[in-house]
Amino acid sequence: PGGMSEAAVFSFYATKNLTCGEGGAIATNDDEMANRLETLRLHGVDTYAKDQHRENVYRHWDMTTLGYKCNMHDLSAGLLLSQLPGIETRRRQRMELAERYDDLLSDLDSITLPETLPKSTHGHHLYTIRLNPKHRDHLLTELSRKGVGVGVNFRTVHLMEYYRKRFGYQRGAFPKAELIGDSTISLPLYPSLQENEQEYVAKTLRGVLADVTTKTA
Repeated sequence: PGGMSEAAVFSFYATKNLTCGEGGAIATNDDEMANRLETLRLHGVDTYAKDQHRENVYRHWDMTTLGYKCNMHDLSAGLLLSQLPGIETRRRQRMELAERYDDLLSDLDSITLPETLPKSTHGHHLYTIRLNPKHRDHLLTELSRKGVGVGVNFRTVHLMEYYRKRFGYQRGAFPKAELIGDSTISLPLYPSLQENEQEYVAKTLRGVLADVTTKTA
């Protein structure tokens, strides 16, 4: 990631492989963009506090452009830096859990499992299955009722209220994105997930799917 474009955005949200709860980072190979982003992230000022006393000369700061309050504080950065040595270990833990889900669910014809592209390394940030959109919301509700923490990653962006009202998008504009958005369910996946918990997820999913199949047969 970050090697196929001028810039890439990374998230440090709580569910990510490297996390400080919130926030993120932008990686870029463009010096001009990097300088611009550094200015924009803290109100558009041209001098950070650490530079105001450089060489024992006080430097006034100035606001050269209209920026944002998007800088990361030192506590969050400290949390992230301390996790870097173990990031590959956690990725492998996630990979093993994802492979175990594959084994537990591979015989279910009614769902599509996630794939890893050849010659690539998957981060396994999520384990997202796909199924018939007609049954998706029912499964979300039933799995939640049975204590399985499921989610949808992600809903179709252009059908969100803002984009519909602002740009007039309607269903049918991007059918493939809509199919994915209507059919996905993310199952619990995190490094400390236990085997018995994973087995409960698979067993519960099977039960709910069987109930749906029986009712619609």
